[in-house]
Amino acid sequence: MNRLRSAPWLPLFDGPAGPGAVARLAAEAEKAGWGIR
Repeated sequence: MNRLRSAPWLPLFDGPAGPGAVARLAAEAEKAGWGIR
């Protein structure tokens, strides 16, 4: 079973709340190893 061990918490509002910004943030986090393992 895959479990998320830790994750960053970022309040998403104003500019960072746009769907494109959230998708880019998620992609960068995945590349950096923050994905579910």
